[in-house]
Amino acid sequence: MNNLSSFQVVFTGIIMGLVVLALLVFAGIIPGFSSIRGTNPVSLTMWGFLPEENFTETIGLVNGYNEETFKLSYVEKSKETYKEGLLDALASGAGPDIFMLTPDMVLEYRQKAYLIPFDIFSERSFKDAFIDVADIFLWKVEDMDSGIVAVPFLIDPVVMYWNKDIFNSIGLARAPKFWDEFQSYSISLTEKNVSGNITRSGAAMGEYSNIRNAKDIFSMLVLQSGNKMIDPSNLDVVFGEKGDLVVEPVNSALSFFTSFSNPSKVSYSWNRALPDSRDFFSGGKLAVYFGYASEYKDIVKQNPHLNFDIAVVPQTRDSSIQATFGNVYAWATSKNSLYIGPAISAAFSFMGDDIMEGLNQGVFLPPVKRNLIDKGTKEPLLSVFYKSAVQARSWLEPDSESVSSIFKDMIESVVYGRKNISQAVSDAKRLLEAEMPSI
Repeated sequence: MNNLSSFQVVFTGIIMGLVVLALLVFAGIIPGFSSIRGTNPVSLTMWGFLPEENFTETIGLVNGYNEETFKLSYVEKSKETYKEGLLDALASGAGPDIFMLTPDMVLEYRQKAYLIPFDIFSERSFKDAFIDVADIFLWKVEDMDSGIVAVPFLIDPVVMYWNKDIFNSIGLARAPKFWDEFQSYSISLTEKNVSGNITRSGAAMGEYSNIRNAKDIFSMLVLQSGNKMIDPSNLDVVFGEKGDLVVEPVNSALSFFTSFSNPSKVSYSWNRALPDSRDFFSGGKLAVYFGYASEYKDIVKQNPHLNFDIAVVPQTRDSSIQATFGNVYAWATSKNSLYIGPAISAAFSFMGDDIMEGLNQGVFLPPVKRNLIDKGTKEPLLSVFYKSAVQARSWLEPDSESVSSIFKDMIESVVYGRKNISQAVSDAKRLLEAEMPSI
């Protein structure tokens, strides 16, 4: 821990004591902080953009364990305005003590968060506690202080939704396990009318604007190759670099992705005239939809009679890497908080097994802790989510909206013949480099 400010030094002792005590709680050695006497609980506010109803019971449990140390309240913010509102609030000094962070926010908000030193919770302890995708919140950039940007509490992996009736109609009994198989299935599952218009699609890939999660689906294809998008050790953009691989993974991913929207190819199954991909799936006209685990309830709500199932996303045949994309939610402590010690303890409180399990069951998503994943689940749908959670990967996006715009232009420039694949990837890399913050 280098160059600690006097402010950090003052709080280090406080935080260490509180976190060590919190870890004893999580280990089940003591039931909570109620044994601490003579202290006045402080009021802490946390902001997030997940529904407040998901946290009511959990926060009640956290407060019950820590009633003599802090009282925590959760404020739900609009997802559409969360980032801008949070940035303004933190800049004015009126923001929350704790705020929700996702991987695409780390680079932009890391300097607003109190970097938890590894002296308090070691890197080894973090890696032992959480599945691999949570490493996105470990800050270990060359020539900078190292530590934990935020404490993860929830994982939402991308899975494959598949329409069983459509598959059954052509005699397919299971979802594809590999991408070559997926492509073959899509060809058989896609139907066109006499005019050549797609009336039923085997796969929603190749376009951008009408494909939900297009940015993350494309990221998933690249990450499955084992290639990084951004090197977390120095923040270099390695997107579009071959490294030790024979085939450049981004070029390969872009070629595969865009092939589904090319009318001259047999894999043609999607175009920009079709509806939103999830709506098309819910309407029974799309055979396979790649979406987040959290979308399951929305799909059921859209069409309660839809006969569908879920599976892990296809993988590259004979590859040693099994991966999907995952969105991780974590709690960061604001540097502006008047109660940094209690705030960090509150963030770590979500690591408690009973607290995390209760939250995961409420939102119907898998846990982010290894020991809870190892316990498994008897719920068939959750078992797929659990496996996908372990395989989940992410990357340090400079800004999700900017990345989305860059990927959209890259994909559409190939689809509509404005650029070849190599040029589109090269331009995308240059734009990503321009978006990276200076350190």
